[in-house]
Amino acid sequence: MRRVFFRVTIGKMEPRIFCATALLLICSVHGAERRTLSYSEAVRLGLANAPELKISESEVRRSNVERQDASHFFPSNPDLDATYISGNKTRSPVVGFSPSTFLKDENPFDLPIEGITGKNRQPLHGFEIGITQELDLWGKQSARREGADAAIRQAAANDEITRLQIRAEIRANLMTVASLGETIQSNSATLAHLRRIRGASAGFVDPRMGYYAGTAFKSDLAGIEADTRELIETRDKALLSLHRMLGVKDEFEAPAPGAIPLAAPETLEHLLKLAHEKNPERRAAELALARAETNERFALLADLPNPSLFLGAGQTTIGGSNMGVRGPGPENERETTVRFGAKISLPIQKYSQGQLEAARTEKLKAKMELEKIDSALDLTVKQTYERYTALRNTIRELGTATDAGANLAVIDQAFLAGRISYFDFMSEYERTAKVLKRRSDSYIGAATACGTLELLTGQTMDQEPKE
Repeated sequence: MRRVFFRVTIGKMEPRIFCATALLLICSVHGAERRTLSYSEAVRLGLANAPELKISESEVRRSNVERQDASHFFPSNPDLDATYISGNKTRSPVVGFSPSTFLKDENPFDLPIEGITGKNRQPLHGFEIGITQELDLWGKQSARREGADAAIRQAAANDEITRLQIRAEIRANLMTVASLGETIQSNSATLAHLRRIRGASAGFVDPRMGYYAGTAFKSDLAGIEADTRELIETRDKALLSLHRMLGVKDEFEAPAPGAIPLAAPETLEHLLKLAHEKNPERRAAELALARAETNERFALLADLPNPSLFLGAGQTTIGGSNMGVRGPGPENERETTVRFGAKISLPIQKYSQGQLEAARTEKLKAKMELEKIDSALDLTVKQTYERYTALRNTIRELGTATDAGANLAVIDQAFLAGRISYFDFMSEYERTAKVLKRRSDSYIGAATACGTLELLTGQTMDQEPKE
């Protein structure tokens, strides 16, 4: 069998060294144009500009305003009534009867002329002013205040959850951009290097694969190219998410993966204790249950009518006009009245059954959510802790991206000298790519697990790394 081998050199520099040098120059130029965004600065920008946090802060403000509304002593404002009265007062005629006239066989009835002519009316006008105030007899205002207090605490707990979620999402996205950026950079350098080898050794014959090696080489390069495009797409999605959360329009460079904090966790026992004491989701569920119970109590009181006290005073004037013939009595008569009393609605029909059922449904949901959190809290903390610890160990064991490809130059020389087959040559590149992919996956997984631990314990893990 005939063997044909090729050795490729570019001047006095090996292709891989040339490619790495060119890539370093390109990165230096880009680094001068775009600043590096640190993790701490990204968190600061996220907490200042994230739309989700602005919404949660507005919920806190709304709950405080509702508490102010519920802090009033009376359940409603007083009603002020003003009435004007205008009309006429008709005096009934007085019919007299004379027995002596009757005995004389004359008309015994004495009918005043006003009764016959109808001119016995007097003008009447007046006014009345009254005030009515509803009283809280059944403690509805107290229930409203308790519900508003629970709503404030629940909104604050939800705001804390949102803050922790934003920090976790920023860490995960920034780590995705940083770690995949290294992998993409390495893949791009590898592709450029392998294309040079393939271009310089076109038509070569492998000792084991013959002329098919050239076809396999082309197919393998296309596979590396497709994998790199997928990594670029994933990185760009994370980058767009960061721009949206941080409110940053200018392009920036992500820090190195090792510069993003992945602090060593506390002991598992301490994390479990924190989870039971400070878990913000559990706290929010407890407050949601308390609020639902208060809403249920308020719905039970809704159909109980509150009494209203009223007080009114008025004056009516009769007479004082030249209309008709005046009747007996003074020219003007004035009547002054004072009204005081209470009124209450009759609870014949119930109008709050829908409100009561809604409150009970809300209570059931809150209770089920709390039970769900409690049932899985310990196991979730334990699994997340073990995953986070394992991924941190994996990152240390895999080393840096440079370490992964340290032996590729030797593999190139052995392949070009004919000491190893194409299979052995390409399998080493595939192994290196897998190591880099596993390294970036470990970084991303550790960042996600770190954010989950923060959400579970209510404690941030933002200590900057020592290196």
